[in-house]
Amino acid sequence: MYKPQLDLAMELLQAAFRPLLTTVTVPLVKALGLVSATEIEAAHWPQQRIAWKDGWALGGSIQVPAHEQILTGQPVPQWAVRVVPDELMKQRPMSAWLETAHLERPEIMAAGREYQAGESLLKPGEIIDRGKKSQLAFLGIDTVAVNPAPPIKVVLFGSAQGAVGNGGNAAVSWLSDLLAEHGVPQPEFATADSLPQVEALARGTSIVFLVSDGAPGRYESLAPMWRHPESPFETIFWKWALYPCKHTGLFRLGSTLVVALPDLASKTMLSAMLLVPAIASAAWNYPCAPPLVLPCPVDVQVESEAARMVPLRLTLRSDGTHVRPLDLDKVWSGRGTCDANAFALLRRSAKAHSDLVKCRVFGHAASMLQ
Repeated sequence: MYKPQLDLAMELLQAAFRPLLTTVTVPLVKALGLVSATEIEAAHWPQQRIAWKDGWALGGSIQVPAHEQILTGQPVPQWAVRVVPDELMKQRPMSAWLETAHLERPEIMAAGREYQAGESLLKPGEIIDRGKKSQLAFLGIDTVAVNPAPPIKVVLFGSAQGAVGNGGNAAVSWLSDLLAEHGVPQPEFATADSLPQVEALARGTSIVFLVSDGAPGRYESLAPMWRHPESPFETIFWKWALYPCKHTGLFRLGSTLVVALPDLASKTMLSAMLLVPAIASAAWNYPCAPPLVLPCPVDVQVESEAARMVPLRLTLRSDGTHVRPLDLDKVWSGRGTCDANAFALLRRSAKAHSDLVKCRVFGHAASMLQ
């Protein structure tokens, strides 16, 4: 399909990547940052009363008082009414403690105080962060079912240094970081200067991000992917109605999906801000961040078949940092890649720190952020 509307392109993309979704069981120690595939419920914990101090369990009856040394986490005897920590036992004789043992019991944890049976600890689609991982480890859960990211390779097409400087390297670095933020800690990296090399690199990989170094003529070098009638690359869509990042394509090479980003570094970055969350959501169930909703104080005319991004002016009030307007209709230089980084950072932090952000957005810029 040639130049589909943005919504249709995203539907095609998610339909293509959804079959990659798999469920595997991994050791909990390797689950950090992965997406839970099933719900995990708590058991009744603690199952019985336990001591939460090292000390002496006291109780019994007035006629027959009882005491027993106990350690933190050990079950408290049924006759015990409290636990006196070791450091307090020196303050009074045992007989005095036994006389008042029934008055308080702050060092005994009641059965089921922390977790009730059936309480949800982890839901499908949740990221296993450090807190969740530690919670599961505390309860003795040592394996979890997850939706892992499939094998991903980022391929830089052309020379490492194109005519616009190190644009390809900047785009690859930025894309790798964005993938890491979406649960892909170590995407494989490779370089290629011909389409046969790309075909060879794609073997055994589920997803290839094909990034151009931005040099003049590079677009023509990649054109056989969608122009040549005998090309092994099956076109799912080529270009989309999103400016200025229109040169984006999705292809199938055997069982491998190829995302082609044959544009300048800054435009590759902006495309990736849409593509990576959508792919992560479909292919390994990674939860997408909610779209950033920004005010639109002025209505402007836009092209009928384009979700057009227009200049933004962003100011962070927290420290007075100012991000210069992003003039997206012009070719970005290396400085533009810095703006793309600032814009992405702002997008991630705005929801949590909305009171620190002052934005003015015109036109249909929000379409780029969905």
